[in-house]
Amino acid sequence: MDIYKGPHLQSGGLGGGDTLYFHKITVKVILGSEPVQFDCEAGFSRKMDRAAIGFLGRHGFFELFEEVTFYQRQKRFVLRACDELDFGDQP
Repeated sequence: MDIYKGPHLQSGGLGGGDTLYFHKITVKVILGSEPVQFDCEAGFSRKMDRAAIGFLGRHGFFELFEEVTFYQRQKRFVLRACDELDFGDQP
């Protein structure tokens, strides 16, 4: 996928502005011991690419979970699913 093509918009923030390019992606995570996957909209930018960082947003991802905990030093995060969370049929 060429992430720098397709629907885009200008963004701004503490690190300055950049162009975000949006694509529908499939996210795969392990919840407990169960693998689940779902589609969500993801934005990509050249600044994030150069810094080798990524960021998932509230809409379409974090809003699906009851609790999100970041462990910066270990470069990981933990998700706790909502009781009523439904990812639909899983492959």
